[in-house]
Amino acid sequence: MILSFYDPKLTLEDRIKRMNQRSEARISDLMNISNNLKEDAVDVRIYPAYTSQFLVPLKIGTPPVPQILTMDTGSVLLWVHCGYTIGGEASPAPLYHNAHSSSYEEDVYCETSICDLMTLRGRCGRISRRCEYFVKYANDRVSGILGFGQTAVDITDVEYDSNALILGGKPIMEGASTPMFMVIGKYFITLEKISAGNKFLDIDPSIFKRIDHQGGMLADTGATSSYLPEIAYKKLKEEIKSVIDTMLVEFISTRPEELCYYGVVTEDLKGLPTIAYHFVENAKMEFTAENLFTQDEADHFCLSIQISENKNPPMPFSVLGVWAQQFFYIGFDFNTMRMSFTRIDCDRLFD
Repeated sequence: MILSFYDPKLTLEDRIKRMNQRSEARISDLMNISNNLKEDAVDVRIYPAYTSQFLVPLKIGTPPVPQILTMDTGSVLLWVHCGYTIGGEASPAPLYHNAHSSSYEEDVYCETSICDLMTLRGRCGRISRRCEYFVKYANDRVSGILGFGQTAVDITDVEYDSNALILGGKPIMEGASTPMFMVIGKYFITLEKISAGNKFLDIDPSIFKRIDHQGGMLADTGATSSYLPEIAYKKLKEEIKSVIDTMLVEFISTRPEELCYYGVVTEDLKGLPTIAYHFVENAKMEFTAENLFTQDEADHFCLSIQISENKNPPMPFSVLGVWAQQFFYIGFDFNTMRMSFTRIDCDRLFD
């Protein structure tokens, strides 16, 4: 529940500090979980931290070394701190020393075609004659990034024990499903329409299609907010304002185009019509107020959707962020290339 994060007597700085302290304590607990993981485990509980990330305990290497990774369906690779990585000493888990792992394979040589690895452009080391990469990826207080999964999540409650990541075997596809396609290892689906209540917003569906390497919607657990093209965002914002402006006082944000109101999400948005994304093949994803708004301060909340063109650099596609994905069971079937989603009580996964 979002309200559990907020105390009106605390400043924003104090609240963030308290949430991070709880997250750090959770990471300490995760280390114990990671140490006891079975080698053949395929059902892994995931844990919310820092209000915007899901952490996955697992082991890598031979012998296996416990790691705490941020789950990110918008990333291609698995990144971990290792013995020579700058900043690796800040990892809460033991460092993965590649030299100590018998299953580690050395960097590829410059002459191989894999030197240009997906979006990474390798350069040839003058002495080593091996591919060298430099990427400024993320500044996390975790072991690294787990780029890929099937998930069932609630990111608003750090004490919730039923968040899960399920890997391998036959995927459990529940609820609605829509075709997905992959672009450089990332999962995209096609948004067609947006509705509010019983009506569709007046948005040309062509702005959502992927044409000439632009468009489509990325399902990304590494992004907190969702993103829409400016035209679609403004139409949705206009519709939401037409309803909420009659009930609440707008909070004027310092960030351009952001929509905020005085109040508490879980108490003051009872009359909000159901907002839904409609994907290819009639797959509808309905959002509650908790999916759409974040309680930025004790006295006001803001829409957790932004304009894709306002990113630096601008994004040529839409994004379904983790805030919108919470309370859903989401599955990816790579045999049929479909993504499914259904709103469920995540406790069912462990019955």
